[in-house]
Amino acid sequence: MVRYCYLLVFAIAWIVAIPIQAVPCKVVAYNLKNYSIKGDATIPAKSLTSLSVIETMLGKLQPDVLAICEMGSRQDLSYLQRKLKKTGSDLPYTIWLDAPDASRHLALLSRFPIERDDSRPLVSTPLPGHFVKRGILDVTIRLDENFTLRLVGSHLKSQKPLTGKFDSQQVRIAEAESLASHIRQILKSSPRSHLLVFGDFNDRPTSFTVKTVLESHSFSPLYDLVPSDTRGDRWTYYFAKDDVYSRYDYLLATPELIPKIIETGIGHFPYWNFASDHRPLYLLLSTSQILN
Repeated sequence: MVRYCYLLVFAIAWIVAIPIQAVPCKVVAYNLKNYSIKGDATIPAKSLTSLSVIETMLGKLQPDVLAICEMGSRQDLSYLQRKLKKTGSDLPYTIWLDAPDASRHLALLSRFPIERDDSRPLVSTPLPGHFVKRGILDVTIRLDENFTLRLVGSHLKSQKPLTGKFDSQQVRIAEAESLASHIRQILKSSPRSHLLVFGDFNDRPTSFTVKTVLESHSFSPLYDLVPSDTRGDRWTYYFAKDDVYSRYDYLLATPELIPKIIETGIGHFPYWNFASDHRPLYLLLSTSQILN
C-alpha cells in the first residue's frame, strides 16, 4: 500500500512539473452577408450553396471565437452553431445583440466562457434621433485564469445612399463617433485592457470614419493590425457592381494585446464569393495557459 502511495505522489509531482504550454486561441471576424435560412421581408434566404461554403470555410479556419456581422435570427445562429460543431468547432457560449436593425445582427460564438456582456443594443449618435443601427457588441471572454480578452465590435452604415435628412457618410461618421466614445470609456476605466475591436466599418483605411475609431483615446491608441491573405492581398470586401475590391473590415488592438498576437490573416478559399461579399479576418492569440 505504501509503495502505491509513493507511486501516486511521484506521478502527481511529475504532472505538476510538466511546463504548461501555450495553446493558441483563434478569433475570426466575419460579415456573413445576410445569414438567414428562411429570409424575411428585407433579406432573402441564403442558398444551400452559400450555407455549405460558409460551413466549409469556417470548418477549415476552426475558430475558437467567432464574431459575426449580419446574422439573421437567433434560430439562424443556432443553426450555424450546430453546423460548426460537426466540423470540430464546438462553440457553446453565445452572445446575441438585438438592435434597431431587425434583420441584421451582431452575434458571437465562443469556445471560452463569457465573463461579462456589456453590449449596448441602443446607442445614440451625435445626429438627432439616430441610433447606431446594429448597436455595439462588447464582451469579455475568459481565456485562462489570468487573462481576459475584451472584444468590441460594430457594423457601421454602408456606402449605400440614403434619402432623408442625413447622407450615408454623415451617418457612418456619427456611428463611428459613438463607437469611439464607447471605446474611450473602456480605456479610461481600464487603460491596460487586452482589447480587440472588430467590425465592418464600411470605409477605407484612410477615411475619417476609421481614423475616428483608431484615435478613440489619445493616451491609449488602437493599432490597425492590417491582416492579409497568403498572397499579401488585404482587401476584405468585393463590390461586384463596380468590380471594386476594398478593405472595409478591421481588427484593431491595444498595445497591451499586441505581444500576445502570434498571427493575423484573411481567410481566402475557392468559391469564397459564394459565401459572402466579405472575407473572414482572423487573429491567433497565445497566453501562458489558455483553458483546454
